Amino acid sequence: IVRKVSEVPAPKTEPVTPVVDSTGRGQYASVSEAAAAADPGNRILVRPGIYREHLTVDKPLELIGDGKTDEIVLAYSTDAVISFRTTIGRIANLTIRQEKKRKTDLGGAAVDISQGRLILENCLLFSNAAAAPVVMVRGGADPQITHNKIVHEGGGAGVLMGEARGLVENNEISAKDNFGVAIIAGAGGTIVRQNRIRARHIGVSVTDKSTATVDGNDISESNSGIDVSASEITVTRNHIFGCGTGIRLDQGSRGRVEDNEIAKNKRNGIEVESGVEVAIVNNVLEGNGAYGIALPSGSSASLSKNTFRGNVAGEIKEPQTPKS
Repeated sequence: IVRKVSEVPAPKTEPVTPVVDSTGRGQYASVSEAAAAADPGNRILVRPGIYREHLTVDKPLELIGDGKTDEIVLAYSTDAVISFRTTIGRIANLTIRQEKKRKTDLGGAAVDISQGRLILENCLLFSNAAAAPVVMVRGGADPQITHNKIVHEGGGAGVLMGEARGLVENNEISAKDNFGVAIIAGAGGTIVRQNRIRARHIGVSVTDKSTATVDGNDISESNSGIDVSASEITVTRNHIFGCGTGIRLDQGSRGRVEDNEIAKNKRNGIEVESGVEVAIVNNVLEGNGAYGIALPSGSSASLSKNTFRGNVAGEIKEPQTPKS
């Protein structure tokens, strides 16, 4: 009698999770060394410490802080701190700091995303550089930037999207001398949603034939809350207050402005320049320092169901056609 011996499957081996520890208690003391040695798809855990190095992510990886976010610091000064150049990845629970010391120094971004779909979440992101943004998105990239604190103390933007798209959601964004979020150079389909934005110049800027949806944000302390030029935009459910102008739509723009609360801005609540096609629907315009809505001569803007309360110069500014 021949008995068939059943085959016993080989035990499964779980992928190794590399650990980076600045004190030498992990497999690596350097984040860039761990990334270089990792296999595509690996998760790398980074323990508390200060890691002064540039990191290029050129393969799919997860880079996760293992501890308190403000105690796990990646810092650099002569280039971007992290350059993301691969198809997919995740970076979470880290402090990423561009360390330029003077506002006249250009420096690089804290995170430069030049391709792929990166999830950047639950991080503290800082810069003091003169011009580079905290987060740069370009090259057709499509990231998700969510639940971060993004602070620029220099002259650059919080988030700059150029020739790219993506989701910017549930972040706290501040820019001392520039834009909170800048969408430029034909960026298509970017969604800016439910962020708290404080920026000296413009909260959200959309220019250069870009398209964007700006929804549910809290925008204040900017010269202009939302500024659109030669682009297509949908602006819904935002609370825009304490700015110079609430929303400004410049020549060549088109879109829809609906269900926003625009209050206590120093100048007009909504300002429309000539050559703009826009529907302005069901907004509350209250306590603004000039008009609720200011329209140019011969405007083709469509207005309906808006509520006006206590705007200093009146509800709607519509220039009179000169009599012949």
